[in-house]
Amino acid sequence: MKKRTISILLMVCMLLAILPVKTSAARGDIFTVEITVGGKEVECTFKVLFEPSGSKHGSVQIGDGSAAAIPTDTAGVFEIPAQVEREKDGQVLIYDVTDIGNSAFKNCSGLTGNLIIPSEVTYISSSAFKNCSGLTGNLIIPDSVTNIGDDAFFGCSGFDGTLTIGSKVKTIGYSAFSGCSGLTGNLIIPDLVTTIYESAFSGCSGFDGYLSIRGNVQTIAYGTFQDCSKLKGDLIIPDSVTIINNYAFSGCSGFDGSLSIGRNVNTIAIYAFNGCSSLTGDLTIPDSVTKIGNFAFRNCRGFNGNLTIGDKVETIGECAFNDCSGFEGRLKLGANVKTIGNYAFSGCSKLSGELTIPDSVTSIGVSAFSGCRGFDGTLTIGDKVETIGEYAFYNCRGFTGSLSIGANVKTIGNSAFRGCSGFDGTLTIGDKVETIGASAFNGCSSLTGELTIPDSVTSIGASAFSGCSGFDGTLTIGDKVETIGASAFNGCSSLTGDLAIPNSVTTIWNNAFSGCSGFDGTLTIGANVETIGTLAFSGCSPDSVIFLGTTAPSVASDSFSGTYPIYYPSGGTGYNTGGWTSYSGRMVCDITIATITGVTIPVTGATPDMTVDETTQYTATISWTPADTTFKGSTVYTATITIMPKKGYTLKGVPADFFTVAGAVTTNEADSGVVTAVFPETDANAVAPTINTHPSDVTILEGNAATFEVSASASDGGILTYQWQRSIDNGANWTDISGATSANYTTGVLTAGDSGSKYRCIVTNTKNSTTATTTSNEATLTVNAVAVAPTINTHPSNATILEGNTAAFEVSASALDGGTLSYQWQKSTDNGASWSNIAGATSASYTTGVLTTGDSGSKYRCIVTNTKNSTTATATSNAATLTVNAFAVAPTIDTNPSDVTILEGNTATFEVSAIASDGGTLSYQWQKSTDNGASWSDIAGATSASYTTGVLTTGDSGSKYRCIVTNTKNTTTAIATSNAATLTVNELTNAETPTITAQPEGKTVSIGDTATLSITATVPAGGTITYQWYSNTTNSNNGGTIIEGATSSTYTAPTSTAGTTYYYCVVTNTDNSKTGTKTASTTSSAVAVQVNELTNAEAPTITAQPEGKTVSVGGTAILSITATVPAGGTITYQWYKNTSNSNNGGSIIEGATSSTYTAPTSTAGTTYYYCVVTNTDNSKTGTKVASTTSSAVAVQVNTIIKKEEKPNAAFTATGPDTGTLSGVTSGMKYKINNGEWININTDTVNLTGLSACTITIVRKGNGTTTIDSDEQIITVTKAATPSVTKRDCTTIANNDGKLIGVTAAMEYKLSSASNWTSGTGSDITGLTSGTYYVRVKANSTTLASDMQIITIAVYSAPTTGGGIIITQESTPNATFTATGPDTGTLSGVTNGMKYRIGNGSWIDITSGSDISLTGLTACTISVVRKGNGFTTTDSIAQTITVSKAAMPTTIKSDCTTIANNDGKLIGITAAMEYKLSTASSWASGTGSEITGLASGTYYVRVKANGATLASDAQIITIDAYIAPVTEIQNGDSITSTDLDKLISSGETLTVEGDNGAKIVFDTEALKGIGEQTSGEIKVEMKDVSSEYQEKFPGKQVFSLMVSSGNDTILSSGGSVTVSLPYELNEAESTQDVTVWYLASDGTMTEIPGTYDPVMNIVTFTVTNFDIYAVGVAEPDPGLDPEPETEPEPEQEPESWINPFNDVKEKDWFYEAVRFTNQNGLFAGTSSNTFSPSIPMTRAMFWTALGRLDGNNFSGSGAFDAARIWAMNAGITDGTNPNNNITREQMISILWRYAGSPKSEANLIKFSDADSVSNYAVEAIVWAVENGIIVGMDGALRPKDNATRAQAAAILQRFIEVMQSR
Repeated sequence: MKKRTISILLMVCMLLAILPVKTSAARGDIFTVEITVGGKEVECTFKVLFEPSGSKHGSVQIGDGSAAAIPTDTAGVFEIPAQVEREKDGQVLIYDVTDIGNSAFKNCSGLTGNLIIPSEVTYISSSAFKNCSGLTGNLIIPDSVTNIGDDAFFGCSGFDGTLTIGSKVKTIGYSAFSGCSGLTGNLIIPDLVTTIYESAFSGCSGFDGYLSIRGNVQTIAYGTFQDCSKLKGDLIIPDSVTIINNYAFSGCSGFDGSLSIGRNVNTIAIYAFNGCSSLTGDLTIPDSVTKIGNFAFRNCRGFNGNLTIGDKVETIGECAFNDCSGFEGRLKLGANVKTIGNYAFSGCSKLSGELTIPDSVTSIGVSAFSGCRGFDGTLTIGDKVETIGEYAFYNCRGFTGSLSIGANVKTIGNSAFRGCSGFDGTLTIGDKVETIGASAFNGCSSLTGELTIPDSVTSIGASAFSGCSGFDGTLTIGDKVETIGASAFNGCSSLTGDLAIPNSVTTIWNNAFSGCSGFDGTLTIGANVETIGTLAFSGCSPDSVIFLGTTAPSVASDSFSGTYPIYYPSGGTGYNTGGWTSYSGRMVCDITIATITGVTIPVTGATPDMTVDETTQYTATISWTPADTTFKGSTVYTATITIMPKKGYTLKGVPADFFTVAGAVTTNEADSGVVTAVFPETDANAVAPTINTHPSDVTILEGNAATFEVSASASDGGILTYQWQRSIDNGANWTDISGATSANYTTGVLTAGDSGSKYRCIVTNTKNSTTATTTSNEATLTVNAVAVAPTINTHPSNATILEGNTAAFEVSASALDGGTLSYQWQKSTDNGASWSNIAGATSASYTTGVLTTGDSGSKYRCIVTNTKNSTTATATSNAATLTVNAFAVAPTIDTNPSDVTILEGNTATFEVSAIASDGGTLSYQWQKSTDNGASWSDIAGATSASYTTGVLTTGDSGSKYRCIVTNTKNTTTAIATSNAATLTVNELTNAETPTITAQPEGKTVSIGDTATLSITATVPAGGTITYQWYSNTTNSNNGGTIIEGATSSTYTAPTSTAGTTYYYCVVTNTDNSKTGTKTASTTSSAVAVQVNELTNAEAPTITAQPEGKTVSVGGTAILSITATVPAGGTITYQWYKNTSNSNNGGSIIEGATSSTYTAPTSTAGTTYYYCVVTNTDNSKTGTKVASTTSSAVAVQVNTIIKKEEKPNAAFTATGPDTGTLSGVTSGMKYKINNGEWININTDTVNLTGLSACTITIVRKGNGTTTIDSDEQIITVTKAATPSVTKRDCTTIANNDGKLIGVTAAMEYKLSSASNWTSGTGSDITGLTSGTYYVRVKANSTTLASDMQIITIAVYSAPTTGGGIIITQESTPNATFTATGPDTGTLSGVTNGMKYRIGNGSWIDITSGSDISLTGLTACTISVVRKGNGFTTTDSIAQTITVSKAAMPTTIKSDCTTIANNDGKLIGITAAMEYKLSTASSWASGTGSEITGLASGTYYVRVKANGATLASDAQIITIDAYIAPVTEIQNGDSITSTDLDKLISSGETLTVEGDNGAKIVFDTEALKGIGEQTSGEIKVEMKDVSSEYQEKFPGKQVFSLMVSSGNDTILSSGGSVTVSLPYELNEAESTQDVTVWYLASDGTMTEIPGTYDPVMNIVTFTVTNFDIYAVGVAEPDPGLDPEPETEPEPEQEPESWINPFNDVKEKDWFYEAVRFTNQNGLFAGTSSNTFSPSIPMTRAMFWTALGRLDGNNFSGSGAFDAARIWAMNAGITDGTNPNNNITREQMISILWRYAGSPKSEANLIKFSDADSVSNYAVEAIVWAVENGIIVGMDGALRPKDNATRAQAAAILQRFIEVMQSR
C-alpha cells in the first residue's frame, strides 16, 4: 500500500510539473498568521491575491481555497482580521483581507459569538462558513461584498438575529444560507442582485418578517425560499423575474397578505407556491406567464377573492390549484389555455359565478373542477375541447342554465358531470363525442327538454344519465351506439314519446331504462341487440314494444314490466325460450309477407279473380271497381283487398305501402290491412300494318348472299312481326323461310342454280291479343358465275450463279373454267417484305440482265391472272431466291510467328494471326525447315493458328518454322505465307540439395513448459535455405501435418495438452540462378515431444446453498453459503446480484466477499443473488484457481403496507337528535348509516338531525405505507317515549298535581320552561296545573326519547247539596300491534273512547272493532275513555309508545356465474324478512345467509314486532354476473370487482396503448395490486421524453403508473410484461437497444429486454411502476475515440479559450471544466458543447482517471483498454462499463486509487447518510473530510448519477487533495 501511495504522489507531481502555473492573484503565495480565537492563538492560512504596491496595501484571501484556514476543531469567539501583516525580504507587508476562500471556516462548528465580516471583503467563497453552527447573533454582509458563494453559510443554524445583505451583492450562490433556521426578522434582497441560485434560503424557517426582492433578479431558482414558513405579509415578485422555479416558495405558509406576480414572469414551475396557505385576496396570473406547473398553488387555501389566469398561459398543470378552497370570487381562464391538468382546480369549492372554458382548451383533465360546488352561473365549454376527463366537473352542483358539450369533444369521462344537479336548461352533446363515460351525467336531475345522443357516440356508460329526472322531451339515441350501460337512464322518469334503440346497439345492461315511466309511445328495439339485462325497462309504460331482430336477444324475466304487447318479426328465432317464456301471453309477430298472390292483371275479355291466395300469416278478400263480369277494353280496373291477420300476427307495425300486387300500383296506410291495387288500362284490337317500302330485285355473282328489305308501320302502335317467303315456280307457290322473321332477310351463299327465285314478306301487327297482316310485293333474284383462280403447275426455282452472269426463272399455269391467263413477274430486294413489278416481264418465263454480288439475295415470283365474265382471279407463284457469289481474296497476316528460346526438355509454341477481308474461311498449315529455310516440310496435324512442338533437345536448336494461311470462299481459294521464326534450345542447370549438419532432438516437458526444437543445415554451392516443420502422430518423417508459421530453424512445440507428438523439418534450398530445378529439399529425422499432465486446483464443493428470503422493507435478509475443498487451498467468496432468476450475467456487489451477505431491503421488489466461490491453490502446477457458482436465490422485499390503527372514538348523545363524537382526530372520516363519508378536521364533531342509526369511523391511510383502518361502528339508539301517568290538581290551590312513574332516567319540564329537570326515581309531586313534557334522558349512545306530552288539569270542585258527583273515567287498557314499517292495529278499544297520534288531533272511536293505523313513524299513541259530560270526566290518557326498528345493514354477494342464480344476502337474522322487488310477499330470514338468489333488486327489513314498527327497507341490488374485463385501453380503469374476478379465475389483464404499447399483468401481479387497494385501478402509460431530454437525450422515456383514486401503487408481486414502441435511428442496430429503470433516487439500472425490429417494439418484465427509458447505449460523450489529428500541445491557462457554448464563466463548474479540458482529461461532446448535465458512464470515468495516470487511451479501443487498466489497478471489478456511474461509485474508485486512506470523520450532518452503500462508507467519509464532495441541500445523494460537470469538479478537487499530500 505504501508503494502504491508513493506511486500516486509521484504521478501527481509529474502532472503538476506539466500543468500550467498561474502567477496572477489567483495563484499567489500562501502564508500563515496567528489570530486569536477564544483567547488562544491559532494559525490561520492566507493566500496572496495581490502584492502591495507603493503605499497601496496588498490583498489576501483567507484560506488557500482548498481546505479550512484554521483547524476545524478550533473553538471559541473569534474575529476575522481586516488586515494582516507578514515579513518578506526584510520588509513588513500589509494586506487587506478581501476574500474569504473556499471552505475557509468549513465545519468549524466550535466557533461562537457574532460573526463580523470586515468591510474590505468583496468575495465570500463556496462553503466559507459551512456548518459553523455555533455562530450566533445577527449576520451582516457588508456593502463591500459582491458575491456570496455556494453553501457559504450552509447549516449555520445558530444565527438567531437578523440577516443584512450588503447593497453591492450581485450573486447569492447555491444553498448559500440553506438551513440557517435561526435567522429572524425581514429578508431583503438588495437592488444589485441578479442571480439567486438554487435553495439559497431553503429551510430558513426562522425569518418572521417580510420578504423584499428588489433589483434585477431574473430567476427565482429551485427551492430558493422553500420552507421559509414564517415569512409574512405580501409576497411581491418583481418585474425583473422571468421564471419562478420548482419549489421556489413551497411551504411558505406564513405569507398572509396578497401575492403580486411581476409582469415578465413566463413560467411558474411545479410546487412553486405549494402550501402557501395564508396568502389572501385575489390571485392574478399575468399575461406574460405561459405555463403553470403541477401543484404550483396546491393548498393555497387562504386566497379568498377572484382567480384570473393570464391570456398567454397555455398549460395549467396537474393539481395546480388543487384544494384552494378559499377562493370565493370568479375564475377567469386566459384565452390561450390549451390544457387543464388533472385535479387542476379540484376542491376550489367556493369559486362562484359562471365559468367559461376558452376555445383554446383541448383537454380538461381528470377531476379538473371536481367539487367546485360554489359556481352558481352557467358553464361554457370551448369548441376545441376534445377530452373531458373523469370527474372533471363532479359535484359542481351550483352550475345553472343549459349545458353544451363542445363541437370537438370526443370523450366525456366517467362521472364527468356527476352530481351537477343545478343545470336547469337543456343538454346539447356535440356530434364528435364517441364515448359517454359511466355516471357522466348521473344526478343532473334538473336538466330539461329533449335528450339527443349524437350519431358519433359508440358507448353510453353505466349510470351515465341515472337520476336525470328533469328531461321532459323525447330521447334520441344515435345510430352508432353499441352498448347502453347498466342504469344508464335509470330514473329518467319524465322522458316521453317513442323510444328507438338503434340497430348498432348490441347490449342493454341491467336497469338501463328502469323507472323511465314517462315513455308513452312505441319502444323499438334494434335488429342487432343481443342482450337485455335484468330490470332494463322496469317501470317503463310504452304502448307497445317492437323487436326488429330476427334472432331474439337474451332477456331476463323482469327486463320488461307491465302488460303492453311485445311485437317480434315473423320468422324470428329464440322468442319463445329462456326469459321470453315470461312474456308468452304478450308476444305478437308482425306480418312480413308483402306480396299478395292470386290476383291476375286485367286483360280485355278476361274474367276477374274473386279470391286471393291465403298465406301462413293472413287471409284476404277482394272486390273490383268497376264491378264488370268480364274485363272491357280501354278500361282502368281497381282491386280493393282486405287483409285479415291470423292468430299471433298483427297489422301493427306494417308500414305504409308495404303490400304489393303484381302488375298494379299498390297502396296501404300504415298499420292497415286495406290494400288498393290500381291496374293499367285494358287494351283495344289490332289494325293492318302499312308497308312503306317493298323489297327490290337483286342481281349478284354466285358465291355471294342476297339481301331483301321491307319497311312497315302500325298506326295503332301495335307490335310488328315479319315472315319472309320464297317461290321457286315464279310465284305460283310460296314457302315460309325458317327464321326469316325480321324486316330484312339475307340468303345463304347462292349459286347459279338459285337464279330466278322470288321473295316476299308477310307483315303482322299484334295488339291486345289481336293480329292483322299485310303482304309485300315480290322481288326477283338473278345469280351470275365468276372467274376461278388459275392453277400453277410449276413454280420458279432458286438460282445460284457467280457474279457476271444472268439468271432465268419460269412458271407453268392453267385455267380450269376456260378463262384467259396473263403473267406479271415481280422482284423483291427486302427478302419478300415488298414486291415491285418488272417492266415487260409478262410471259411465263423471265431472264435477268448481267448480275453482281449486289443482286445476291433478291427474290422473284409471278402473278398469274384468269379473266372470265369481266371478273378476274389470280394466283401467285412461290418466290425463287437468287444467289450471286464472289471470288475468294488472299488473307492478310497481322502477326507473324516470333523466334523462341527455351531450355531443353520443354516445348515451344509458335503463333500466327490472319484475317480474310471477304469473310471467307481461313485454314492453316505449319511448315518446318532444318536447312535454314532452303527447303520446307509440312508438319502433320499442325493446322491451327498456333503450333506447339513436342519436347525438344539441344539438337532441335536452329530449326525454322512458318505457316501457310489459306482463304476459301465460294469454292475458290487464295493463300499467304508468314515470316519464318527461329528456335533456340539451351541446356539446363539445377539447385544443390542441402546437407543437415545437426538433427533436431526430442523433449520431455510438463503442460505449459517450453519445448524448443532446432536444426542446422548447409548448401556449399550457394542458395537460400528455408525450413518447414511438420507434426506427426507416429515416429515417422513422412505423412505429417504441416505447421502453419513454423518456418525457422527453431520451433517451439505446443505444451498445453498432455501426450506425445512427433516433429520433423523439411529443409529446402532455393537457387534462382539455376536454369533447371531451382529448389532442392531434404527431410530431418522425426523426434518426440512428450508433454506430461499438470495438477490443477480443486473446484470448491458447495455443501449448503444460499436460501431465498422474503422480508418487509427495512427487514434483515442475510444470505449464507458453505463450501469445502478437501484437496486443500484458500476459499474466497464474491456475491452478485441479478434482475432475473439466473446465476449468470449479474452485477458484482462491491465489498460482498465473505460467506454471508446482508442484502439491502430499503426498497420493495425482488432481487436475485448468487455467490461465486473460488479456491486458490498455489501448490498446483496447472490451474491454480477454480470456481463454483451457487444457485440464484430471490430476496423479495415487500412494501410495508399496514392498516391504520382502528379508531376508538366515543359518541355521547346530548338530545333527541343531537350528540357529540369525541376521541377523533384530523385524518379520520365518518359516515352515518350508508351516507357519504365526511372528513374530520377537529378533535370533536357535533352531530345534529340524528335518529336511531349507526356511525362508522375510519382512520384514513396515508396512501403509501398505510391503508384505511378497520371500521369502528357505533350503534346509536333512541330511547322509547315514556308512558308516564298523571294526577290532576285536587285542591283549589292547583299545586298538588303529580307525574307518576317518572324514573331517574327521565327528565321533565313545564312546556313554558327553558330547562329540563331530572327525575328522582319517584313521583313528581306539588305540580301546578299546565302542560308538561316528559322524556327519557340522553345517555351514552342512546338519544333522548321523543317527548310525552301530559296535561295536569285545573282542580274542578264537585257539586254537593243534592247535586251530581262528577268522577273520572277509568284509564283504558288498549294494545298496539305493529304490522309493517308504517302500519299497525290498535285493539282493546270500545265505543266512547278517543285516540291521537303524537300531538295530533283527537279521533273518536265509534265501534268496538280494532283500528288499522297507517302512515306511522316512531311516536306515542294516547287513548282516553271519554266522560259522559254529566257524571264523569275523561280518563287519564293511556300512552302507548310505538318505536321503529333501525334499518338493517345487510351485505350481499353478486352473482358469480353466467346462470345468475348464486347471489347471496349475508347477515339476515330470524328477526328480518326479505323479498325481490317485484314479489308481492315477504320471506322470513332463517338466521343464516340467503343463497341461490337470482340477480335483481331485493328489499330487506326488520320485521314488525309488538309495538315496534318494521324498519325501512334496505335496498340491495344483486348484480348479474358480468364477465371480467381482460383488456382495457391506456388510461382506463378496471373496477375492484373485475380485479377480483380476474384474480379468482387466474386470468391476465392487458392494457393496450398507442403504437403497439402494451402492459400485461399476470394473476400474481394483479393479486399484489389488489392487496394494496380496494378501489378502482387505473393504468397509464405516458411518453414523458420531453421532461427528460436534458438528462437523457435521444432516449424514449415512459411513465408507467398504476393508481387507485389518489393513491399510487409502486410495485406488484408478480410478473408485469411491458411492450413499448421504439423506432431505430439510422445508425442504430437492434442488438444495441437497451431498457433502463429510472429509480426515484436517480439511479439508472439496465434491465433485460427484447427488441422486435419488425414491430419496432421492445419488451421487458418489471415489478416496479415508475419511469423507464428505452434507447441505444451511447459511447463516452466525454471522449474523442478516434481523433483525426494528434492532440495539440497543452496551452497555458492564460491562453485557454473556452470552446463550449454551454459553459459560462459564472457557472459553478467553470473552473473544473477548464482544468480537466485543458489537461486532456475531458473533451466536449462536440466541438462547442460540453453537456455538463448529462450522466457520466463508468467507462468514461475509468478512461479519464487512466489518462490522469499517464495512459494514452484513445481510439475505438479506449474504453476496453481503460477497463483493463482499472481492473489491474484494483480500483474496480470492470462490470457494467456502459452504466451511468453514481456519486458513491465514483468516490469509491478515487478512494481506492488513492490507496484507501483512513479517515476519522463522520457523515452525521447529512440527511441521507444512511443511504450510502456499505462498500462506499469509508470512501465517502474520506471524500467529505477532504472536501472532494460537499453534498447538495444537506444531502450526499450517493446513488444519484454523477453528471459530467460533477465528475470534472470532483476530479479537480481530488488532484488538489493529492497535491496537498
